[in-house]
Amino acid sequence: MTLGQIAAIVFTIAFAGFALWIIMGELRKMDRRNQLHQRHRERRTRINAKAPEHPLMFASGVSIQLNADGSLPEWIQIAPFGDWPTRDKKAVQQFNSDAAKQVISWFNFWPRRIARLANINTVKVWVGHPDFAPDEWPERIDLGSIVELKEDEQGLNARVEWNAGADAHVAQHKFPSVAWDCDEVAPGVEVPALLWSVGMWHKPNIKSVRPVINAAGDESDADKPTDETQTETNMLNKILEALRGAGITNEGDDETAVLGAVGSLIQNLAWKREEKQRQDAIAAQMRTALNAVADVGELPDDQLPDQVVTQLNAQVAEVARLNERITQLNAQRINAVVERALETGRIIKADEEAVRTELNADFDAALEKLTARPVQLNTSSLNIGSHKPGITQAAERFTRLNAWLDEYQQTHGCDRDSAWKASEADPQMKGIHEAMKAADQARTTAAE
Repeated sequence: MTLGQIAAIVFTIAFAGFALWIIMGELRKMDRRNQLHQRHRERRTRINAKAPEHPLMFASGVSIQLNADGSLPEWIQIAPFGDWPTRDKKAVQQFNSDAAKQVISWFNFWPRRIARLANINTVKVWVGHPDFAPDEWPERIDLGSIVELKEDEQGLNARVEWNAGADAHVAQHKFPSVAWDCDEVAPGVEVPALLWSVGMWHKPNIKSVRPVINAAGDESDADKPTDETQTETNMLNKILEALRGAGITNEGDDETAVLGAVGSLIQNLAWKREEKQRQDAIAAQMRTALNAVADVGELPDDQLPDQVVTQLNAQVAEVARLNERITQLNAQRINAVVERALETGRIIKADEEAVRTELNADFDAALEKLTARPVQLNTSSLNIGSHKPGITQAAERFTRLNAWLDEYQQTHGCDRDSAWKASEADPQMKGIHEAMKAADQARTTAAE
């Protein structure tokens, strides 16, 4: 071996050691991050054994079946497919093929695979869930580790490397219970995403489901059939026959298929009852709201949404009508202000459109600006024939009186009626009022 070859080998070993050192450092960092995350993840991690302090999503009700020689099976189903309402009825967990692929993808993510090879962050199989609920399971009994995941038509399966003595515990706690993170894809709908661990427990989440076959039982405990057990067997056979007749199970289904189907049926029935209650509550709320605008006392619940749409359309039409009326009134108000400004000489005809634009943009500010302008009397002659003296005098009186009223309102901050009464008492305006009364009397006499 040449010196160059020896140097190349030494360099390769040094580089591999350096790379391994970096990888182990990253794995230690990942472990610290996961430990930090462990303190917070209980809020969004669902566990599936019957623990009093934790929300129960589902447990498959599928027990582990021992091999013929009494050993534990290498592959077990840990979660069946289906929609599983939580026991607190606040959400439903949807577990399907896509969700299983997501869980498997995270499980096979290369940093996690390397971490498991280094015995860091392994996916443990416990008795119960001491990693998430140490108060309920204070003893940490390690039964083994999950080394591979795969899905089939019924659900998610795991290959387990069992520890010595695990079979004694599984004989007592034969139902797998997953602990995994769930993503909320919609309000009240959660989809599993990341598997943390599996706990073996003796109480499946699906109540009133008894295993068809005692998968972890002891034949020495079996008693000879009695009348009571025979009755139970007959009843069980009738139940199984009814399930097959309804298409829920098939002839020849094993314990796993039967329990999974019954569990799905029970949970779906419970979900439908809760859904009916929710729909009734929504209908009651709609009925209460509609009673304020229409009489819906005898209207069936299924017709309430159509009535809601009808009333909303009516309200929209009414709002449109009111907006149109407001637009009309606003136009009339602006016209009155513009005509008054032209009348008093505060603006000329050429200014009319600009003033209208200002009034449309900010009525109060434009009005204040207009009233601050001085009154300009129009002294140009009018081509009104023989009625010219009387009309021009009346127009002048009207202009002077309105100008005085505007100024008085602005100075004293009062309304038009108060300003009018004040003008009747004012020495200068008193003569105008008298002249106006005289003109009115003359017109009345001439009409008679």
